[in-house]
Amino acid sequence: MRYVIIFCVALFSVGCRKSRIIATARENAKQYALARCECEKLARQGREAEQGPCLDEMQQARRFLMFNLEMGKVSEKEQNEIHAYGEKVYRECLEAAGN
Repeated sequence: MRYVIIFCVALFSVGCRKSRIIATARENAKQYALARCECEKLARQGREAEQGPCLDEMQQARRFLMFNLEMGKVSEKEQNEIHAYGEKVYRECLEAAGN
């Protein structure tokens, strides 16, 4: 009986870990999308020289996102959903800015 409980706890913790990785990856995709949106808004205003901080944010968010996807062994379907979420955030940001 004790081994069954240990097995169940181990199985449950793996499932929770996977959902945390996916949630973190979604958050990193969101951060990337928002930084990308900010860079796009600056570019449309002709302020390319001011894009340094948002480009740095994009690079950092992308690096963290790739780490989450690779180390978390996220399936291709889940990766596509995460990237689609990021694209949705990006489009909504541009729409909110009136672009």
